[in-house]
Amino acid sequence: MAIAEVMAVLTAVNSLASAVSESAGHASSLSGIVGKLCNTQEKIHEVEKKHAGKLDQKSALDLALSKKRARTIQQQLADHLMMAGLHDVLKDMNQIMDEQRQAQEKEMATIKRKQRERRELMRLVGQLLGIGLSTFTIGMGALFLWLKVFN
Repeated sequence: MAIAEVMAVLTAVNSLASAVSESAGHASSLSGIVGKLCNTQEKIHEVEKKHAGKLDQKSALDLALSKKRARTIQQQLADHLMMAGLHDVLKDMNQIMDEQRQAQEKEMATIKRKQRERRELMRLVGQLLGIGLSTFTIGMGALFLWLKVFN
């Protein structure tokens, strides 16, 4: 399941890369690509969020490759917008991307914090169960010995 989602993201990034290279000089198509870039980065984030810390090595590597390609495409897009003289669009794109990245980083930090808290809680529950079971076993053994000795 995770492999299919990562491959879908990788496919989206690859199609976005070809779209950027095809529309190198066309300012009108560059604005549409900005939206596709945002959607692609959102897909990457959804996969990261859904499978945080649970991806196998190949899927994690593919996801990292997708993130790197998306950053490269964003830089290429910024270069094309600057060459086209669309500095205001570039400024807006950078602002939107920064806000989106900050929100995603904040959300991922929250997810990782909750996972860490859940692991700590499970460790504590395990320790308490172990202590309780040990105490019960020692108590029952002591009761058995007491009944054998005094009866």
